[in-house]
Amino acid sequence: MADSQVDDIIQLANMGGGSLMIAWQLKDKTVLIVGGGEVASQRIESVLGTDAHIIVLSPQTGLRHRTKQFIQSFPQRITYYDRRFEGPSDLQNIDLVLTAIDDNQRSREIVELCRTARVPVNAADIPDLCDFFFGAQIRDGPLQVMISTNGNGPRLSGLIKKKLQTGLSGYEGEAIKRIGELRAKLKDRAPGMGGTVGRKRMKWMTQLCNQWEMVDFTQLDEPMMQGLLDEGWEKDCIPSIEALGGKRLSKPTTKDNIRPVSFSSTSSILPASLGLVTGAVFAFTLMSFTRRPSRAICEILELYSTPFFRSWEDILSSQLPRARMELPEIPKEHFQTLCIIGTGPSGLAALKTVLDTPQFKRGTWSVEAYESRERVGGVWNPSSANWEEKEPPLTPLYDSLTTNIPHPIMAFTSYTFPPGTPLFPKAEYVQRYLEGYACHFGLERYIRLRTAVKLVERDSSKGDKWQVTLDNGETRGFDFVIVSNGHYRVPRYPDVKGLEAWRENERAWHSVWYRCPEDVMKGKAIKKVLIIGAGPSGLDISAELAASWEVIEVVHSMSGTRQVEQTTRNIRRRGRVLEFRNWESGEVLFDDGGEVEQGVDCCILATGFEMSFPFLPQGILRLQVPPSMPPIPRDLYNNTYSVVPLAKHIFPLGSNSLAFVGLPIRVAPFPLVEAQARMIVHAFAHPEALDSTREAVDVISRYEDLGGSYEKWHVFRDMEQFAYRDELYRLSDVTGTGKEGIEGRVVVADWEKEMYLKKAILRRFWVDLQEKGLADGWVRGVGEGGLEEWVQLMKRILREAEKEGVEPDDRAKL
Repeated sequence: MADSQVDDIIQLANMGGGSLMIAWQLKDKTVLIVGGGEVASQRIESVLGTDAHIIVLSPQTGLRHRTKQFIQSFPQRITYYDRRFEGPSDLQNIDLVLTAIDDNQRSREIVELCRTARVPVNAADIPDLCDFFFGAQIRDGPLQVMISTNGNGPRLSGLIKKKLQTGLSGYEGEAIKRIGELRAKLKDRAPGMGGTVGRKRMKWMTQLCNQWEMVDFTQLDEPMMQGLLDEGWEKDCIPSIEALGGKRLSKPTTKDNIRPVSFSSTSSILPASLGLVTGAVFAFTLMSFTRRPSRAICEILELYSTPFFRSWEDILSSQLPRARMELPEIPKEHFQTLCIIGTGPSGLAALKTVLDTPQFKRGTWSVEAYESRERVGGVWNPSSANWEEKEPPLTPLYDSLTTNIPHPIMAFTSYTFPPGTPLFPKAEYVQRYLEGYACHFGLERYIRLRTAVKLVERDSSKGDKWQVTLDNGETRGFDFVIVSNGHYRVPRYPDVKGLEAWRENERAWHSVWYRCPEDVMKGKAIKKVLIIGAGPSGLDISAELAASWEVIEVVHSMSGTRQVEQTTRNIRRRGRVLEFRNWESGEVLFDDGGEVEQGVDCCILATGFEMSFPFLPQGILRLQVPPSMPPIPRDLYNNTYSVVPLAKHIFPLGSNSLAFVGLPIRVAPFPLVEAQARMIVHAFAHPEALDSTREAVDVISRYEDLGGSYEKWHVFRDMEQFAYRDELYRLSDVTGTGKEGIEGRVVVADWEKEMYLKKAILRRFWVDLQEKGLADGWVRGVGEGGLEEWVQLMKRILREAEKEGVEPDDRAKL
């Protein structure tokens, strides 16, 4: 480094008073904005470009028009609550807080709570309380430049921004995008972190950026990138743009025409930002450090691998601390890759478990998870429903949905719900819990959002590796594939005569479209609604519609009902539907011996969902009913109810490189998929872990137990799920075996089994507490001392329920 540059650094250090300007990745993190006025709308506008999830707290009366527009335009990105900030519970799983309210005293109180929770906060118009400042930004695709006055003169930032923009040529963002794509392809070709390969990769990229002009990178297309890697990386040289079929668009860079960076000059901001910012990030100045500082530093320093200006090369290589520990180079034959499809609860559990393995920590395993939607959560990630569209919504969540089991037995064993969470929480609590789980265990960086898997197939030419094709046309090779795409996406329609005509004339819909009673009315004079389905959704929707309008009569069709039964004032229970007759007059025939139902205005089909794996071709998973057993079928079948034959409801018989997670139903889902994930990584590492003969016998036994039916193959009965979990943990525990894997035997606790069996009583008592307005008081502060406090609360509820003679809640029996 030149002496003049050292002098400039010393001069700035002596000056003091500056802030650390960094680029912080907010993608898939949660930002809380307190307030709904004009400043709040400006904050929303700033954060929207970062792919963060935004929560807005503001009374409806405080929302300005622009803020409302943002909330309405981005329902998947912005969650709005019509209330004020209440206290510490609002900071659970929050990564960043922005206050935009006129009450300075309240802002100070919020700031103090953020300090305690170690959540970075910006308080509008109170610079002395801010952990960071907003500034004027220049944005060109992945390029971002920020100008900050450290709170001294925010308006001046805009003037400086205009001056800096005149120095940009307009192609910088595109060049950065192309370099990022090239770097990703290079990492695919030469994987691994640190070691000889990592150092060689960084050196080659640095040399390339030094020898090519930035404008030349804008010409890189797919063939040119492949040629650059073939002729450049593989041969350890830097070919010219002309050699790859491109044109040199500018004069070659020489020592004479490189302008050195001056640290004391305002103009240094532009090249500094170009050198550091290589992704779509949220730039701000950080004055007090965040939670998980080491992880944040790693994310920031990850951007330093492709400097564009020769004058920064020495600084980056000699002055900045390394973000990664150097790892020994791993022999290629020992390196294995894992693919996870879907990041709902099952996929998140699988990803965390992979990261816990010694193979991943040592660097012999790498993992990548693909999520087709904009954030994690799977079925718990809400989506809007348009009844006029034929394509079903991405999730069946209706507005009033709550869990039908208490969250202490629903939660992952490694991560509890926040203190004070309602015992049977609404879906929005579960979604925030899953996002908090992903954030807490650092899962986000291994997930590619908005990326759908289109095809998974074997490639015999590459040692039977799995070839995974993505929706952008990219194909990746993997040693192992974990399927966790859920099974609440494709509606199941019953095979009933006349139903198709009702659907075609918009008199029958699947419950996947249902969100609230207003959806059913749709401006029409609805007097009689037929609900088909005896599951939780059917029961919930029937009760909600009956309670919404006194003029509505709900006819609830449930298989097994032998006579017409008036269950409440305006709900009648009838048997299975035999035929949908004239849709104009609303005639429906049932099997309960009663009269033909007349005047049915519409029908909601709460008839469940089909298991669907559209990315698995027929050669891997046949979409048809399996043949009878024995013998055990050689192929794998999906009859839309189940996937058979599978060892442990997970693995195709005879193959441990493909795994299904989350297929069992009527279970406490999150801890069960944790146990499955532990078994999966163990079998991947130790294929001999499963006894193929024993698994074949178990498959035949289950077939016989179910009377030769496949429909309820994954439906667990009574205590079966707990024995299943215990068995998976026993098989996957490597303690004392000398094998490599995750140590520690997990056994399902007795209280968990007890509370699951009594969940219907717990739910009935909880619903009564909510109706009386007492529920919040019962859970306030519960959980701050750990899981045992939740256990004691549930035992207390059971004691009170026994005294009061509380009857079970039908919706929690299922």
